Amino acid sequence: MTKGKMFFTMNEDGSADIGYNDYDVEVFGGCDYEATYEFNAKNFAQLLKKIGCPEKDEAEEYIKKVFGENLDKMSFGEYCDDNKIKYKLHTWIG
Repeated sequence: MTKGKMFFTMNEDGSADIGYNDYDVEVFGGCDYEATYEFNAKNFAQLLKKIGCPEKDEAEEYIKKVFGENLDKMSFGEYCDDNKIKYKLHTWIG
């Protein structure tokens, strides 16, 4: 398996999409895997506050610092769940 980089999109309305890709994943028969966490503005702001990010324009840097370049330093989904930060998870295997 080859880990891809985290991707991050902050939208004008304050919402954000955060995700990662893994390539040639053995458990999926060598397919690629993508996971995207979709946050509304309220929950994205809650995430930034919880990780200590002072400004939205520093969000990507702080997320990478806390969760790693591929969101693999600690479980991103579990962290959000444990802190009651709501998101929609979208996955793709192909």
